[in-house]
Amino acid sequence: MKIRNLLAEISREFFEKHKINRYRMKKVSEMSDEDVITYCHWFCEENGLTDEWDIFRQENEAEYRYCSYLKEFIDDGLCADIQMISGGFIKTFALPETDIDKEEAQKTCKECKYCL
Repeated sequence: MKIRNLLAEISREFFEKHKINRYRMKKVSEMSDEDVITYCHWFCEENGLTDEWDIFRQENEAEYRYCSYLKEFIDDGLCADIQMISGGFIKTFALPETDIDKEEAQKTCKECKYCL
């Protein structure tokens, strides 16, 4: 997941946490990623929630890891799968939706702070 998509998802969750379905005449569910990020920022500023937002964002971002190989944020499960593929424990077709070059992944995983 790209950083903008991750931030948009976290923003939507923040609105949901505060039971905000509509903001400035727009439904949160119909907002684009850019809009939801902007509107969430405005909502936090207007309501004095910037500290709460920072904590909420950090907690949610902590659930993801930045994968240098894929150049995006991924969850722990996908990270483990890529490590298993790069180590030769499972075949690359175990993740059919992701094209993985075993040798390149292995090089990247060796330098990764999340790899065992």
